Amino acid sequence: MNRAATQTLLTPQTFKQIKPFKLHLAVQSAYHNFRLFYNQSIYPELLNLEQRRRRLMRLLVVSGLMLMGVVMLQVYLSIFAVTLALFIPVGLWITYLGFRVQVFFKEFKPRIVSLLLDFIDNDVNFSFDGYEPKGFIPPENFLESRIFLRHATTILEKI
Repeated sequence: MNRAATQTLLTPQTFKQIKPFKLHLAVQSAYHNFRLFYNQSIYPELLNLEQRRRRLMRLLVVSGLMLMGVVMLQVYLSIFAVTLALFIPVGLWITYLGFRVQVFFKEFKPRIVSLLLDFIDNDVNFSFDGYEPKGFIPPENFLESRIFLRHATTILEKI
């Protein structure tokens, strides 16, 4: 009777029933781990970046209003020397704003992606030595990572 119970437990039908359950538990565990990582690491960084973005937007709006005021002053005064004198600080200020916007855009993606890669790098199968936002992952490394298995086989067929 014990042998019959063992045989019924090891049938292919029961194995098919057990395997999705284990997979479901693994997916739930991975999801739970990612949610913890997101709440502890990524979300605070996103809040910080959102505060910086709001400050930058306020600065752009205030600067736009000030620029409109300076243009109106120049039109009202109609003095060429004043226009030239105001052109230099206004030009420098616009350059500074452009630089601030550019720095924000260049910092955003590497900060978030590096946090995501830190989470993925904890797994044994993955290792990311360096990340370059303007670079790319070679197809060999992408296929070895097996992150997007279905899409990886499609890419492999195209290569």
